[in-house]
Amino acid sequence: MIKFVAKLALAVMAAASVQAFLPAPARADEFCGHGVYAMGPTTCQFALSVADAWANSPGNQVRAWSEATGQDYVMDCAAVRDGEVCRGGNNASVVILP
Repeated sequence: MIKFVAKLALAVMAAASVQAFLPAPARADEFCGHGVYAMGPTTCQFALSVADAWANSPGNQVRAWSEATGQDYVMDCAAVRDGEVCRGGNNASVVILP
């Protein structure tokens, strides 16, 4: 029994040390201002870029620039009850409310 407990303690410590090197989980919903929310693994800067692209050319798809990755991403947008939701990129979602 003591050997089992010792092995279990070592396994728990090993798992904890591995977790210390893993990246932090993506933020959940974040209010970015101007009625824009970043959802999932994205930044407010990108969410605001999506909102600007949509405001300049509302429709089913927009192309927005990500400063974090240095790339353009196509986002598929759809109307929701009180605004617009755009999804795409690397699993990003952006909510745009009036």
